[in-house]
Amino acid sequence: MSSSAQTALVPGKFPFNFNSPDCFHNPVPSPPWQWRYFGRFIFGFDTIRYGVSKAANAIFAQELQRRMDEQKLPILSMAVHPGEVATEGVFSVNPSLIKTIARWTFISPEQGAATPVFAAVSKEIRQDASKYKGKFVFPGGKIGDPNPVASNKEQATGLWRNANEEVNSQLRAQGLPGLQPW
Repeated sequence: MSSSAQTALVPGKFPFNFNSPDCFHNPVPSPPWQWRYFGRFIFGFDTIRYGVSKAANAIFAQELQRRMDEQKLPILSMAVHPGEVATEGVFSVNPSLIKTIARWTFISPEQGAATPVFAAVSKEIRQDASKYKGKFVFPGGKIGDPNPVASNKEQATGLWRNANEEVNSQLRAQGLPGLQPW
Protein backbone atom coordinates (compact mmCIF):
# COMPACT_ATOMS: atom_id res chain seq x y z
CA MET A 1 0.00 0.00 0.00
CA SER A 2 1.20 3.44 -0.82
CA SER A 3 -0.34 6.89 -0.85
CA SER A 4 -0.03 10.34 -2.32
CA ALA A 5 1.68 11.37 0.94
CA GLN A 6 4.98 10.63 -0.80
CA THR A 7 4.41 13.64 -3.05
CA ALA A 8 1.96 15.75 -1.02
CA LEU A 9 3.77 15.70 2.33
CA VAL A 10 7.44 15.34 1.38
CA PRO A 11 9.20 18.47 0.05
CA GLY A 12 10.34 18.21 -3.57
CA LYS A 13 14.06 18.37 -2.84
CA PHE A 14 13.96 16.08 0.19
CA PRO A 15 17.28 14.18 0.52
CA PHE A 16 16.13 10.54 0.63
CA ASN A 17 18.69 8.11 2.05
CA PHE A 18 17.42 4.71 0.87
CA ASN A 19 20.94 3.87 -0.30
CA SER A 20 22.33 4.38 3.22
CA PRO A 21 22.75 1.33 5.49
CA ASP A 22 20.83 3.11 8.28
CA CYS A 23 17.82 4.04 6.10
CA PHE A 24 15.44 1.91 8.20
CA HIS A 25 16.76 3.04 11.55
CA ASN A 26 17.03 6.73 10.61
CA PRO A 27 14.73 7.35 7.60
CA VAL A 28 14.59 11.12 8.14
CA PRO A 29 18.06 12.25 9.30
CA SER A 30 17.11 15.92 9.14
CA PRO A 31 13.41 16.87 9.15
CA PRO A 32 12.59 19.69 6.70
CA TRP A 33 11.80 23.08 8.19
CA GLN A 34 8.15 22.75 7.07
CA TRP A 35 7.73 19.82 9.45
CA ARG A 36 9.68 21.37 12.31
CA TYR A 37 7.70 24.63 12.26
CA PHE A 38 4.24 23.69 10.96
CA GLY A 39 3.49 20.04 10.25
CA ARG A 40 4.06 18.68 13.71
CA PHE A 41 1.43 21.08 15.09
CA ILE A 42 -1.20 20.20 12.48
CA PHE A 43 -0.90 16.42 12.31
CA GLY A 44 -0.72 13.84 15.07
CA PHE A 45 2.03 11.86 13.36
CA ASP A 46 5.33 12.43 11.57
CA THR A 47 4.12 13.20 8.04
CA ILE A 48 7.62 13.28 6.59
CA ARG A 49 8.46 9.83 7.91
CA TYR A 50 5.07 8.57 6.65
CA GLY A 51 5.66 10.08 3.20
CA VAL A 52 9.16 8.58 3.04
CA SER A 53 7.72 5.15 3.85
CA LYS A 54 5.14 5.52 1.07
CA ALA A 55 7.85 6.52 -1.42
CA ALA A 56 9.74 3.39 -0.34
CA ASN A 57 6.64 1.30 -1.11
CA ALA A 58 6.50 2.70 -4.65
CA ILE A 59 10.23 2.17 -5.22
CA PHE A 60 10.09 -1.36 -3.83
CA ALA A 61 7.15 -2.26 -6.10
CA GLN A 62 9.06 -0.98 -9.15
CA GLU A 63 12.27 -2.79 -8.25
CA LEU A 64 10.41 -6.02 -7.46
CA GLN A 65 8.68 -5.80 -10.86
CA ARG A 66 12.01 -5.21 -12.62
CA ARG A 67 13.48 -8.30 -10.97
CA MET A 68 10.43 -10.44 -11.75
CA ASP A 69 10.58 -9.34 -15.39
CA GLU A 70 14.28 -10.24 -15.49
CA GLN A 71 13.37 -13.74 -14.28
CA LYS A 72 10.46 -13.86 -16.78
CA LEU A 73 8.00 -14.45 -13.95
CA PRO A 74 4.35 -13.66 -14.81
CA ILE A 75 3.77 -11.82 -11.54
CA LEU A 76 2.74 -8.17 -11.29
CA SER A 77 3.92 -5.81 -8.57
CA MET A 78 2.20 -2.47 -7.99
CA ALA A 79 2.10 0.23 -5.34
CA VAL A 80 -1.58 0.84 -4.62
CA HIS A 81 -3.07 4.06 -3.25
CA PRO A 82 -6.55 3.30 -1.83
CA GLY A 83 -7.48 6.98 -1.57
CA GLU A 84 -7.85 9.07 1.57
CA VAL A 85 -9.51 6.57 3.88
CA ALA A 86 -11.18 7.40 7.20
CA THR A 87 -9.65 4.58 9.23
CA GLU A 88 -9.48 4.13 12.98
CA GLY A 89 -5.79 4.99 12.69
CA VAL A 90 -6.59 8.40 11.21
CA PHE A 91 -8.96 9.14 14.08
CA SER A 92 -6.71 7.78 16.81
CA VAL A 93 -3.56 9.82 16.10
CA ASN A 94 -4.72 13.15 14.68
CA PRO A 95 -6.01 16.31 16.37
CA SER A 96 -9.62 17.48 16.06
CA LEU A 97 -9.11 19.57 12.91
CA ILE A 98 -7.75 16.64 10.89
CA LYS A 99 -10.36 14.28 12.34
CA THR A 100 -13.13 16.65 11.23
CA ILE A 101 -11.67 16.96 7.73
CA ALA A 102 -11.36 13.17 7.52
CA ARG A 103 -14.91 12.61 8.75
CA TRP A 104 -16.30 14.94 6.07
CA THR A 105 -14.05 14.26 3.08
CA PHE A 106 -12.36 10.84 3.34
CA ILE A 107 -13.87 7.63 2.02
CA SER A 108 -14.92 4.68 4.18
CA PRO A 109 -12.61 1.70 4.74
CA GLU A 110 -14.96 -0.40 2.61
CA GLN A 111 -14.64 2.08 -0.27
CA GLY A 112 -10.88 2.22 0.29
CA ALA A 113 -10.66 -1.52 -0.30
CA ALA A 114 -11.80 -1.11 -3.92
CA THR A 115 -8.41 -0.16 -5.39
CA PRO A 116 -6.39 -2.97 -3.74
CA VAL A 117 -9.09 -5.45 -4.79
CA PHE A 118 -8.98 -4.03 -8.34
CA ALA A 119 -5.18 -4.46 -8.39
CA ALA A 120 -5.45 -8.03 -7.10
CA VAL A 121 -8.24 -9.48 -9.24
CA SER A 122 -9.22 -7.20 -12.12
CA LYS A 123 -9.14 -8.76 -15.59
CA GLU A 124 -8.13 -5.32 -16.88
CA ILE A 125 -4.83 -5.59 -14.99
CA ARG A 126 -3.92 -8.89 -16.68
CA GLN A 127 -5.20 -7.83 -20.10
CA ASP A 128 -3.01 -4.72 -20.09
CA ALA A 129 -0.22 -5.87 -17.77
CA SER A 130 2.42 -3.56 -19.27
CA LYS A 131 0.29 -0.56 -18.26
CA TYR A 132 0.31 -1.63 -14.59
CA LYS A 133 3.68 -3.37 -14.07
CA GLY A 134 5.57 -1.64 -11.27
CA LYS A 135 3.22 1.35 -11.37
CA PHE A 136 1.57 3.53 -8.76
CA VAL A 137 -2.15 2.73 -9.02
CA PHE A 138 -4.75 5.22 -7.80
CA PRO A 139 -8.49 4.74 -7.21
CA GLY A 140 -10.35 3.90 -10.39
CA GLY A 141 -7.31 2.10 -11.79
CA LYS A 142 -5.62 5.34 -12.78
CA ILE A 143 -1.84 5.40 -12.95
CA GLY A 144 -0.29 8.12 -10.80
CA ASP A 145 3.17 9.59 -10.52
CA PRO A 146 5.20 8.50 -7.51
CA ASN A 147 7.72 10.75 -5.82
CA PRO A 148 10.55 11.63 -8.25
CA VAL A 149 12.94 9.59 -6.08
CA ALA A 150 11.30 6.50 -7.60
CA SER A 151 13.22 7.15 -10.84
CA ASN A 152 16.58 7.30 -9.02
CA LYS A 153 18.28 3.97 -9.74
CA GLU A 154 20.85 4.43 -6.95
CA GLN A 155 18.07 4.92 -4.38
CA ALA A 156 16.09 1.94 -5.76
CA THR A 157 19.01 -0.49 -5.68
CA GLY A 158 20.05 0.84 -2.27
CA LEU A 159 16.56 0.30 -0.86
CA TRP A 160 16.47 -3.25 -2.25
CA ARG A 161 19.93 -4.08 -0.89
CA ASN A 162 19.19 -2.58 2.54
CA ALA A 163 15.79 -4.29 2.76
CA ASN A 164 17.40 -7.66 2.01
CA GLU A 165 20.13 -7.06 4.57
CA GLU A 166 17.61 -6.02 7.23
CA VAL A 167 15.35 -9.02 6.56
CA ASN A 168 18.34 -11.38 6.65
CA SER A 169 19.50 -9.83 9.92
CA GLN A 170 16.08 -10.40 11.48
CA LEU A 171 15.89 -13.95 10.13
CA ARG A 172 19.34 -14.80 11.51
CA ALA A 173 18.35 -13.36 14.90
CA GLN A 174 15.49 -15.87 14.91
CA GLY A 175 17.80 -18.74 13.91
CA LEU A 176 16.30 -18.93 10.41
CA PRO A 177 18.08 -19.09 7.05
CA GLY A 178 18.44 -15.86 5.09
CA LEU A 179 16.80 -14.94 1.80
CA GLN A 180 18.21 -16.53 -1.32
CA PRO A 181 19.79 -14.14 -3.85
CA TRP A 182 17.74 -13.28 -6.91
